[in-house]
Amino acid sequence: DVRVDENIALTSLHALFVREHNRLARALRVLNPTWSSETLYQEARKIVGAVNQILVMKEYLPHIVGPDAYNRHLGLYPGYDENVDPTIANVFATAAFRFAHLAIQPIIFRLDENYQNHTQFPSVPLFKAFFSPWRVIFEGGIDPLLRGLIGRPAKLNTQDHMLVNALREKLFAFTSHIALDLAALNMQRSRDHGIP
Repeated sequence: DVRVDENIALTSLHALFVREHNRLARALRVLNPTWSSETLYQEARKIVGAVNQILVMKEYLPHIVGPDAYNRHLGLYPGYDENVDPTIANVFATAAFRFAHLAIQPIIFRLDENYQNHTQFPSVPLFKAFFSPWRVIFEGGIDPLLRGLIGRPAKLNTQDHMLVNALREKLFAFTSHIALDLAALNMQRSRDHGIP
């Protein structure tokens, strides 16, 4: 999936989860020396998937929908129910979940160990961060990028400025011959899926 390199912040998160998977697989091998490499892989994958679900459900979603709506609709986890359909609605995946595009900053921040702007590896304009994984390798690794994700807030939206220009006018301009418009792509995706 080429989207793994869609931007350097996302690439850094993917690398973090891969590293955690491999760390877990090594720890599981010590605890379970008779397990095959496939079993080690799958068990570590399950744990990383569970960690991701916990982060989304406990750390992200309550901030998005608010604690009252979260508690009213989800409440305490009642335990696994194999009869619950794990899929999401097409309208959510196609239209509603695109709301997160509105929280994207025009800059991919890189911070030093003190959570200050990195002097050796400065922050990158968003439009120069698309499909440029070499920036992770040759410009300081994932740590400054992860600190930037943690240490800087998402963009605050105002009524007259919802989607940053880098997404409306310069999407993929750094790596493609023609820049795209994410808002237009989102609308076209909705039309393709029959959403008015």
